[in-house]
Amino acid sequence: MTLRVLIVEDDEDAASVLASLLAMRDFDPVIARSGARALALAAESPVDAVLLDLGLPDMSGYDVCRGLRSLATSRDSVIIALSGWTRPEDRRAAEAAGCDHYLLKPADFALIEKLIKQGRP
Repeated sequence: MTLRVLIVEDDEDAASVLASLLAMRDFDPVIARSGARALALAAESPVDAVLLDLGLPDMSGYDVCRGLRSLATSRDSVIIALSGWTRPEDRRAAEAAGCDHYLLKPADFALIEKLIKQGRP
């Protein structure tokens, strides 16, 4: 079964690279360049995992995470925050919002792949 991965990233190059790497590993990547689009895509079709940038132009990644957790189609998805924010309070806020993992950019793709395949803890 192919796992569907929602990439929520406003940087077009970063999103494209992640999508390409995931596709090469037989995942089904879908890109949302804003929080609102991510929530709309997740509401339309279930996602197995979410790679979530926390600094989005239209809303915070924390709000996106809370929104994803409220949807039946993504409630059980593994949500991996990908961020350049290194403060401990950022990590705590991501966990409080419902993120399962917090990785600093640039994250090791092998670790991302492993966390996606493991599913929600």
